[in-house]
Amino acid sequence: VLFALHAIDNRAASAAMPSDYGLGFINDNQKLGWYTLSLLNPVAEDGVMVQPIASGDQGKTWYRESAWEPSLYMSVASMDDDTQPLPCSHVEIDVVQRHHLAASRPVHAAQPTHLEQVHGRPLAASLTVGSGVPGSSRSRRPAPIRPAV
Repeated sequence: VLFALHAIDNRAASAAMPSDYGLGFINDNQKLGWYTLSLLNPVAEDGVMVQPIASGDQGKTWYRESAWEPSLYMSVASMDDDTQPLPCSHVEIDVVQRHHLAASRPVHAAQPTHLEQVHGRPLAASLTVGSGVPGSSRSRRPAPIRPAV
């Protein structure tokens, strides 16, 4: 099965850079922080080592990349060809999250703020898994990614 993962940052305006995911705002104008995602150590069925790849043009071209930036399509490829996704029925991959809380000075919340939710919405990114590389008509409803902070 060919697959591609596509992340959407639901709080992009609060990220430090376009390559980061935002954690939202506190008091409407203070950035709470941001985080990054990386895909590491992918292994396909039967223990076959594969590599993470990305596409910035909705799957037309692919390149080796482990940083999962917002709007990129991510997949896996064979170790000797990073130009196209590898069909796999099973892949295990480490998703590594690194966060930064924007607290160079104390953040004063008008009301309690929990890192699991900001303004009642789940944090930052959504993940959509489809049955094929971009445009799959059998994609599932996005599931929130909740970074461990």
